[in-house]
This record gives sequence, C-alpha cells and structure tokens, in this order.
Amino acid sequence: KDKINNWHLIYGGGATMAFILDVEIRSRTNGKKTLDDFMRKLYFDFGKNNKPFDINDQIQVLNHLTNSDFNPIFKKFIEGTETILPMIFSACEKADIIVAQYQSEFYLTPNQTSEKTSIFNSIIGN
Repeated sequence: KDKINNWHLIYGGGATMAFILDVEIRSRTNGKKTLDDFMRKLYFDFGKNNKPFDINDQIQVLNHLTNSDFNPIFKKFIEGTETILPMIFSACEKADIIVAQYQSEFYLTPNQTSEKTSIFNSIIGN
C-alpha cells in the first residue's frame, strides 16, 4: 500500500543486506566462503526439499558456515530498528571500498590507493 514511500528500504535494503552478509562471510572465513555458499546451503537444506525456513534457520546456517555468531547483526538490523548505516560503512571499510553519499543514494568505488588485497577484489573476481 505504501510501497513507493519505502522503495529504498524494500529493494535497496535487501541488496544492501546481501552485500553486508557477503562481506561478513568473506571476512569471517578469510575468503573461503561467500554469500553464494550461504545461498547454496539454504537451497540444499530447504529449497530443494520445499522445506519452510525462518530467520533463525538462516542465522544457524550462517553461524555454521562461518563458525561465528551472526545473531547480533540479525537482532539489530533485520529484526530490530537500528539504522543500518554503521554496518554499511563497516562492510565497505572491510571490503576496501570508498563510500560517497548524496542524499539517499550511495556511490561505491574501490580504493585505488590501497595496497592490501581486498574483499572487493575477491568479489569482482580479481
């Protein structure tokens, strides 16, 4: 009913969380696992068998995949009401991406001056 007023949250929010999860998974596994691994695991555990799943199932899969705890991220930003902006900047910093914000839009560019191997490079396939 009020979709147009929440467009950024609905579409941009999902894409942003996917980016954050990908960076977090890569960071927590030293690049050995990615969002693709998470999605494949969800498919094999639930989708392939038409088995329903919820947020807690997703958290369990992420925790097992990364041997870490994703509960705080989900509690704060998915189930909670905290602003996601700090997580966006944290993920971009981990991925060695420079963020420019213009009103409600963000522009991301790789840090050309960095000499470290970045998550960004692993995301784009370098």
